[in-house]
Amino acid sequence: MRREQLLQVPVPGLEDRIAKIEAEALPANIGALLESAAADVPDRTAWITKKSFPQAYPRKGVGPARKNGNLLVTRG
Repeated sequence: MRREQLLQVPVPGLEDRIAKIEAEALPANIGALLESAAADVPDRTAWITKKSFPQAYPRKGVGPARKNGNLLVTRG
């Protein structure tokens, strides 16, 4: 889709987006959320970074983040 066409696609208002998000059921926990995302694209590797998900990492997150990343890669 060209930029001009993309810019003409109507976007729901903020109130509509908030209402839609709040109406959706929450996942049972982070594990359930990751399992659901992995089931959608089983042939792809997930990269969860400190920037995209900071609450998942302790203060010294580099070591644990690297360990978690390596674990996810080995498990597929």
